[in-house]
Amino acid sequence: MSWNGAGGSTSETKLAGSSGDVSFVVPKIYITSNINQRVRVSYTVVPMGATNTVNSPEAVFEITNDSLVGNPYYVEGFRTSWYRCTFRTGEIAVSNSTSSGTRIGSTPDGDPSAETQFRATETTSTFMENKIGAQPWRDSAIYPTNVPGIGFKLIDDRGQSFEAGPGNRNGAALYGNADTTMRVEFFKTGFVEPGTIPAGDVVEWRFGANRLYYMSVYLADAIRIVVT
Repeated sequence: MSWNGAGGSTSETKLAGSSGDVSFVVPKIYITSNINQRVRVSYTVVPMGATNTVNSPEAVFEITNDSLVGNPYYVEGFRTSWYRCTFRTGEIAVSNSTSSGTRIGSTPDGDPSAETQFRATETTSTFMENKIGAQPWRDSAIYPTNVPGIGFKLIDDRGQSFEAGPGNRNGAALYGNADTTMRVEFFKTGFVEPGTIPAGDVVEWRFGANRLYYMSVYLADAIRIVVT
């Protein structure tokens, strides 16, 4: 395993057991030295008795240590709600010859299940917690799914996409979801393998150090990914 970052790099070699599972622990010094930077991680497999090697794709991670700030609270009488997004066909067909970054499907705009309001009295963090895949780096607007090669974006009623965060909103304010919508757009992000994106929460939208649960984006239908 190779861990390569501008602030410090390391590598480790291990022998796989009969299960084939191998775990690596990255020493803390190589994590803290790369805070607010990206690291590239890859590994090479050498089959027992073979001379050829198998190299993994390179994964890129952003190391962050953002302290969440703010202590927002619900306005009396209001609680969390969700955007309900539907994909009634239940299937997306995609070819691996399709260019990465191509939009391959979208839900219609989904309305809130109820009105939600909360109040912030100071600068307050906001972030989107991915529930169906790895958490993307904070400036990314494309979220991985559980299906390799498939990602998604969240698009609001203004046509703007949501970065994962955390980021901060300045000053005291009253926040609410009246007259808003959200849709989920799906994209090819790499080599696609067949699979199913489950129904349920796609992301949870949270605010503050107390992680106030503002809203979720809910996918009403499971989506089967078919490789053509």
